[in-house]
Amino acid sequence: RAAERRAVAAFVERAPLSPSPWLSGKTVLVICNPYGGHGDGEAQLRDVVVPMFRAAGVSVQSIVTKHAGHGREVMRDCVGDKIACVVCMGGDGLLHDILNGLADRARGNVAAMTAFSSRCPFAVLPSGTSNGLAAS
Repeated sequence: RAAERRAVAAFVERAPLSPSPWLSGKTVLVICNPYGGHGDGEAQLRDVVVPMFRAAGVSVQSIVTKHAGHGREVMRDCVGDKIACVVCMGGDGLLHDILNGLADRARGNVAAMTAFSSRCPFAVLPSGTSNGLAAS
């Protein structure tokens, strides 16, 4: 944990960076599974990920999942016009949930889904146990 804190401090020392113009007025949505990997997802989110985004001048909203399928619910109901990027911070299960939530959005409204997914980048911060999908 001490090494992580030093790395964040070094990053913050070099910040603030100038965020890309496409982030103006928008937010990066980080969806985190607190139980993935070694069970320290929420601490990693709080101590490393959020401070790094903020130091870079990026608005960040974090959601810590409460139960299986919560990531799916978040993505299905997410308001896309204010989201600049979706970050999955977890393992293969959370990634699966989030992608299924995106697919749920498409049911009955393919044009809206296409518009959202084509302008909203998706990132994965692997923090599961084996991260099989991210490793492949």
